[in-house]
Amino acid sequence: MKTAFFRCGACNQTVNVDLDRGRIAEPTQCPRPACMRRDMMELIHNRSDFEDKQIVRLQETPGSISP
Repeated sequence: MKTAFFRCGACNQTVNVDLDRGRIAEPTQCPRPACMRRDMMELIHNRSDFEDKQIVRLQETPGSISP
């Protein structure tokens, strides 16, 4: 994920949050001054930005390693 998209469940205010060192600083409070509700922000997956990334790890089978 490159950018996370959050929406307040009470007033529908939206906010984009960029990743910082691989972590998302999830908002705990609505940024709209008229709302300011706590723990109402929900992540909207289909509006977030993702980046393609794959990690491949190879391991030898125990039978192919010489003693």
